Amino acid sequence: MSARYKMDRFEIVDRGFGKYLVLVPGWATDCCIFSGLELEYNYIVADAGLLDDFSEALADFLEEKKIAQASLLGWSLGGFLAADFALNNQARTDKVFLFDIALRVDTELMGTIARKVEDNCRAFLRRFYADCFSPSDKEGREFFKAELMPDYLKQDKHDLLDGLGYLAQARLSVEELQAIKNIRVFHGEHDKIFALKDILPVKEKLSADQFVVLDALGHLPFLNPRFNKDIRLWTV
Repeated sequence: MSARYKMDRFEIVDRGFGKYLVLVPGWATDCCIFSGLELEYNYIVADAGLLDDFSEALADFLEEKKIAQASLLGWSLGGFLAADFALNNQARTDKVFLFDIALRVDTELMGTIARKVEDNCRAFLRRFYADCFSPSDKEGREFFKAELMPDYLKQDKHDLLDGLGYLAQARLSVEELQAIKNIRVFHGEHDKIFALKDILPVKEKLSADQFVVLDALGHLPFLNPRFNKDIRLWTV
């Protein structure tokens, strides 16, 4: 799939497995950000513009397709959406994998970013994407620049502002994350977008198996070859 792939609210990618994994992207990306993943699931890819009614829409989709349970992988903004679904649909949720999440995002900061997007969207996005990679993740950064960024820079400004509005009010608590069965949280050691230190209260309450620090990686780990090898072991 090319970046900014046009889709319905959810689509199934049948890969010949008996389990389903809902892939929920973060801000300023879409389902193509997960294109390097080779996990032992059929994928359900979510429209990046589906925000406020995500949980209800996903529950309806699973009901329509007669899928009794699905696992979820939520990254960044998508972590809020995945966690919300799991908390409100426990019977339909198998496993939950959250990558580079935050408990909350500063409302004033979202306003500042919104003004920068309004003023010069492409310039801000270039800086944002650069900050998504750690200095050592040359492979991931170069793949992103060549294969995804050209289309991502063409995103509709209004969609980006909607995402910032959602982030400004999104909240998670440590207690809510503890309440999710079969949860695993992953966070880049050198994440510049959502700093590791800010999510350490979650690490302190989860077991060592439930919270994994991704050594030497940043906010966007999915394009790193080493990560894509390891994640197959972490998500079985």
